[in-house]
Amino acid sequence: MSAKSNKRRVSRLFCRSFQWHVLWTSLPMRAAHDLSGDDTRALFWYRDEPLPPFGYKTAEQLVSEGRTEGLLRYMKSLEAGAAG
Repeated sequence: MSAKSNKRRVSRLFCRSFQWHVLWTSLPMRAAHDLSGDDTRALFWYRDEPLPPFGYKTAEQLVSEGRTEGLLRYMKSLEAGAAG
């Protein structure tokens, strides 16, 4: 494998990884916006609000740990009025 084709392969993998990260970050942000109706409040919640059911970690920390699906389930329960 040439250095040029290897570089392209690494670049493609990085792009896919980056796109996946953007997707998993944007889903809770979108849900937070839907719940709050405000971009600023949604961003504050995502970055700064400790969540008791998750050991007081923030949504941002949960996403970085790969726990987006659990976070989204929690947010869905908030929307339904079952938690919080």
